[in-house]
Amino acid sequence: MSQLKESFQMVRFVGCLGQAIQKARADGKINLRDVAYLLPVIPTVMPAFADADEVVGELKNLSEDDATQLRELFFAEFNLLDSEASVDLFNAVLQTAGGLASLVHFFDNRNDLEP
Repeated sequence: MSQLKESFQMVRFVGCLGQAIQKARADGKINLRDVAYLLPVIPTVMPAFADADEVVGELKNLSEDDATQLRELFFAEFNLLDSEASVDLFNAVLQTAGGLASLVHFFDNRNDLEP
């Protein structure tokens, strides 16, 4: 897991955020009461984005074995069974995690975009 630590932190953040959004949307509307669903996301933010540059490289060079290990960690973290739906969820989370890491990497390396 040591070489996947940063990627797992980003995947964990995206998974937590996804759960929060799902819970907030459950009643068909989003309002101030839904902020409570975001509280579990807060502790995952800094670990996810602290090494976003490393996540970009890790995910770009992800082997099949590493992807399997990351998926198993994700399933364990979110108490998911190994099903087609869970694999589809993981793939969506992994794609989103890679996109977020790339976005942060972009802004970290573009001083001309600062106000």
